[in-house]
Amino acid sequence: KKSSMSPEGCATFWRVREGRNPGQTFRLIEQHAIELNVAAAEACRKSGMDPTQSRVLYDNVCLALLLRPLAGRRAVLVGNTQVLSHAKQPDSQTLQTALILASLSKAAQGESKPVDASSRTMADNDPAVLLCGNFNQLPDGPGISLVRNGFLDEKQLMVLREHPPPLLLDPQRTGASKVAGQLVDLLRPYFVNPLGGLQSACRAVLGSEPKFTRFPSLHKKGCVDYIFANHHLTAVACLDLPNEDLVKPGIPSGSFPSDHILVYAEFASTN
Repeated sequence: KKSSMSPEGCATFWRVREGRNPGQTFRLIEQHAIELNVAAAEACRKSGMDPTQSRVLYDNVCLALLLRPLAGRRAVLVGNTQVLSHAKQPDSQTLQTALILASLSKAAQGESKPVDASSRTMADNDPAVLLCGNFNQLPDGPGISLVRNGFLDEKQLMVLREHPPPLLLDPQRTGASKVAGQLVDLLRPYFVNPLGGLQSACRAVLGSEPKFTRFPSLHKKGCVDYIFANHHLTAVACLDLPNEDLVKPGIPSGSFPSDHILVYAEFASTN
């Protein structure tokens, strides 16, 4: 749940009963509940900023599970999230994405405390990583570039410096706010990807991201949902997305129960 105790809607399901392929059956090792407003507040305080004045406290979460296959040695760390939907705040969105990447990196290396008791072993400290969710940015957005490329180039940094208004901070709470600068510059050490570049499943299989994964109306369509994986996994198949004519004039509808389209991928272990 979010820190407001309202349900976020993120869930991760895995097969627990052995079927024909025990390599597709998993046991839960750890779970991590990543509250992004808590992570953002900590980043602000470490940078000498008041988080309540910094446009970072949004009630989004990431659910991270470390799963171990019954057949096979390498565990899988699955992150599932929905990033802030404010399109006019790409800096806040990208910061949330970066904080998710940092949290997953710590979880992958066993450096963060799980929600419950862990049966982790040293063999679990280099897991395959899957990051899935609604990132609320188009494929050329700075947050998606950070995930996919592993860094923000000058073009993406310019986007983050130009579009959102600069932060107005009043650290002494005198009532006289001063321009402090852009969020990406004030918290620059946090706009990184410690996992390195992650592969987009759809892009790897189809050659490009889908034209849309969200279609509430003809003028608000776009690709905002992604499945990313690290070098331990290779995407081998993706579900074809429906033709635009099937979802016009918009969804949800009688055939599509959500304004988002299912994104599905199959992976093979690289080792």
